[in-house]
Amino acid sequence: MRKPSRPRPVSQQPSHDASEVPVRPGRVPAAGTAGTADSADSAATAGRPGGASRRRRTGTAPSAASSRSTASAASSVEPPTASTPELPPRRDHDALQPGGRALTLFGRRSGRSAVTADEGRGSGAVASPADRVVSTGLTDRLAERRRAVRSLRLRRAGAAAGVVVLVAVLVWALLFSPLLALRTSAVTVKGSDGTVKAAQVRKVLEKDEGTSILRLSTGDVEQEVTDALVRVRSTKVSRDPLHGLTVTLTMRVPVAAQETDAGWKVMDGDGVVLGTAQEQPSGVVVIAAPDGQTALTGTQVKAVAKAVGSLDKTTRGKVAQGTASSTGQVTLTLTSGAKVVWGDTSESELKARVLAVLLKQGAQTYDVSSPRTPTTA
Repeated sequence: MRKPSRPRPVSQQPSHDASEVPVRPGRVPAAGTAGTADSADSAATAGRPGGASRRRRTGTAPSAASSRSTASAASSVEPPTASTPELPPRRDHDALQPGGRALTLFGRRSGRSAVTADEGRGSGAVASPADRVVSTGLTDRLAERRRAVRSLRLRRAGAAAGVVVLVAVLVWALLFSPLLALRTSAVTVKGSDGTVKAAQVRKVLEKDEGTSILRLSTGDVEQEVTDALVRVRSTKVSRDPLHGLTVTLTMRVPVAAQETDAGWKVMDGDGVVLGTAQEQPSGVVVIAAPDGQTALTGTQVKAVAKAVGSLDKTTRGKVAQGTASSTGQVTLTLTSGAKVVWGDTSESELKARVLAVLLKQGAQTYDVSSPRTPTTA
């Protein structure tokens, strides 16, 4: 009679430990590649007899063992050393807006090359401006804005200062430098009848020598020349580049002369004495006192001179003498002996035109005291 066999303890049953699975030298199974281990085990057992049936009996045990051996081998892989380069940060494509720009705050500008901070410090290369970090927060953005505003203000201030300096230099060059300074040798005189020389005009302008012609007032220069030279009736001044002036003179025309103890005083149509001559000048009207008077007053002399001065050159050549009464009534005597009743000094230009027409008629008396109703006799 046989003795009943006792069951073997569970602890004595053979276990498939991961350490018992041989690992070929030089090959490290990767984690999560159980399917690859099973394929290798199947290839190893395919050449042995009964390998396929043994595999069918064990079921999924080889796969579990392979997984445990793969996990054990994966745990034995060395961690990456410090020399292993870090990968650049990857952009989160899920956070893109419909416009295509990322919503991340710590983004980088897209560039042609990506250079990390560690690589730049390690290799000495400098990242391009397109790869640098724009900002790291609201504070940095505000700081960037302040720097930009400050830089803009500095540029504007620099430009304004440059313009001010340029204007100051230009003003100094034109108004105070010798660039446009007046030279009396460059002064041109026109319109003189020979009684006024160019040297006389330049002498008047000597006090303005060295002054910029732009600072000179042409009106003041005209008044200076007119007042200094009695033979000059009026003056017109214009600037000539770079150091000169053109002075155009309008001369006083002598029209009358009065005999005095000092000689003959020559006067123009305003009664201004232009000079004194020892002999009676020709081509002028003699101013004489009326019958019964020894001398004329200044007012009477000026009245006669103004009447003669309003005549044209042809008509004035026909007048020999002029006189004025105590009331200022002017009478002219022609070379033919005829008389011209002029009257007072009002409307002298109109009287001169009317007399020029009346002289075409033969008469002994021409009354133009009322020029709108003249008469002859």
